[in-house]
Amino acid sequence: MDCTLTAKPPLSNTEQIILPDDIFQEKDITKEGAMISGMDTIDSYQRILRQIAYKSISPVTYVDRAFILSCNGADEDVYTNEIRVQVRFFY
Repeated sequence: MDCTLTAKPPLSNTEQIILPDDIFQEKDITKEGAMISGMDTIDSYQRILRQIAYKSISPVTYVDRAFILSCNGADEDVYTNEIRVQVRFFY
């Protein structure tokens, strides 16, 4: 299974996506988002996805941030709907 979390717009140098340390899947974090891949149960992926955090250490120049999550099965015949989370910043 592969799950991709895309950040729109891409993360700045003062922002980060934090994945749990105790996962056994492969993980990759970039300015565009994060990807988790590997063979595991759906329950395990749900646990991991619930623990993802977003951190910004200084104000950003935009007011909206979107995160888009999509997953596909190991045989790539199974895809999830996109889950879109919109974050609005107030200063």
